[in-house]
Amino acid sequence: PLSRCLSLPPARPDPPDRMATGARLGDEFRGPAAVTVAYFVVYYAFMILQLRSRSDASARASERGQEYDRLSCRDEGARMGERTFLNALEQMGPFLVSLWLCAVCVSPDLATVMGGIGVVARLLFPILWSLGEGGSWNIKVELSTQPYYFAVFGMLGHTIVYYLYHFYYYDMD
Repeated sequence: PLSRCLSLPPARPDPPDRMATGARLGDEFRGPAAVTVAYFVVYYAFMILQLRSRSDASARASERGQEYDRLSCRDEGARMGERTFLNALEQMGPFLVSLWLCAVCVSPDLATVMGGIGVVARLLFPILWSLGEGGSWNIKVELSTQPYYFAVFGMLGHTIVYYLYHFYYYDMD
């Protein structure tokens, strides 16, 4: 299985008394769980990026003798930070729903791979944005956006095929 390729540590044994433990999913769901955690790490890193980019924009405005107003800001660094964080927030629901629908209904391994692609693509968003002239949005951002959508719609597409045709046509084992 894919977990061997990813070198995930072995699962912990059940606690002896089974008290105060939640429902346990099988080990096959460890990959999608790891992707979920990775998405939230990226999300909170982007939140920090947003706050940092606002602070940097405020400092640049002060150096020019201007007042910083985040709502009417034309600072490209602040705009990149805002869009990076808000895009991750806007896409969180579709990403997590498609990840777990695919994991539960189709294949946890497929959900892990596709979800991993989505997280890596999301990570590239601010990097590619920053490559634009003066740090502004540019077409290179699509090298992050399109693979991300491919991952989300790929997971949803596999789930729809499962629903319509009642079979698993993809299994990585």
